[in-house]
Amino acid sequence: MFIRLSVVALLSLLSSCAYLNQDNWTAQDYYREAKDLIESGNYSIALDHLNKMHTIFPYGIYTEYAWLEKAYAYQKSEDPSSAQIEINEFLRNYPYHEHADYALFMLAYTEETKIKDFIHLYLNHPSKNHTKPMSLAIERYQRLIQRYPESKYSNYARKSIPA
Repeated sequence: MFIRLSVVALLSLLSSCAYLNQDNWTAQDYYREAKDLIESGNYSIALDHLNKMHTIFPYGIYTEYAWLEKAYAYQKSEDPSSAQIEINEFLRNYPYHEHADYALFMLAYTEETKIKDFIHLYLNHPSKNHTKPMSLAIERYQRLIQRYPESKYSNYARKSIPA
């Protein structure tokens, strides 16, 4: 039992040393590590990697995709406002990117998330009900459908707009 625990502790120590030694990391290394961290639910560490990558490597293909990964990580961390900031930056920098449809979808989806928060707020404090997130979500879904009618995200958008 002791040997097993020692091996686990040693492996943990070695992996943390590799994590700390990022001096020679490329943009690809940061991006891949962040993707792995997102997949395992470690959103805050993934965001740290992506932010560091943006600082060290402000341009390049991995930097482009990092905006979307950051938005996703913020959304999964229940921070839709930060997700929207990342998405808006991505769309400002890459308005015709091959994944602009996904960015528009995420922009609307984050508003939809806010609606759920407002429903909770409404149930607890009816006098503070706001409809702005709902109208923004609908407007953004409509923009997605208009610009990318054949996108797989447009199907979700069509279902999300009330008839």
